[in-house]
Amino acid sequence: MKNIIKSLALAAVVLVSGASFTACKKGENDPGISLRGRKARFVGEWKTTAGVTKSTSGAGTTTETYTETGVTYTSGAGSATSTWSQTLTVEKDGTFKMVENETPQGGNTTTTSAKGRWMFAGKNKDAELKNKEAVILTITEVTTTTGGSSSTTTVTNPDNGFIWTIDQLKNDEMIVKYSTSTTSAGSTTSQDVSWTFTSK
Repeated sequence: MKNIIKSLALAAVVLVSGASFTACKKGENDPGISLRGRKARFVGEWKTTAGVTKSTSGAGTTTETYTETGVTYTSGAGSATSTWSQTLTVEKDGTFKMVENETPQGGNTTTTSAKGRWMFAGKNKDAELKNKEAVILTITEVTTTTGGSSSTTTVTNPDNGFIWTIDQLKNDEMIVKYSTSTTSAGSTTSQDVSWTFTSK
């Protein structure tokens, strides 16, 4: 599960021929006008159709390129592929579930199911985020199954979770982004992520 950050625009209410339209352009590529509110568009069943994750540690960079049915890992001159899929279910009550299936070549399928809570982030001037531009996802339970073996981890005291900046949120398509950078013992590890979801 992976994510990043961008920017956005404005919100307004426009009355046209007596009908009320909400301008929900939060993400840079959001539609200018939508008949559905931001929460109504975010809630639902989604499948991941594209994604890119670039991780840099020291002088090395690893790139993960995702499609709806597979992932390719590239590091230096080497690469590997797996069959892969990911779904996201967002509920109105503020909960979510994300399920990832991955089968490496010649290997067993691993299914990772994460459950948790979600909420829109408020305006943050320091982070240059507008109200509801980003969503906070806090994981409370993770179940991993490989072959006939399964294990579940319950997070009793979840931290602040991770933040997706929503670059685009349409009725049937969503693009989220995420960036992070950490430094330990003089070594910096950074990650840039972009996910494209379409409604199921």
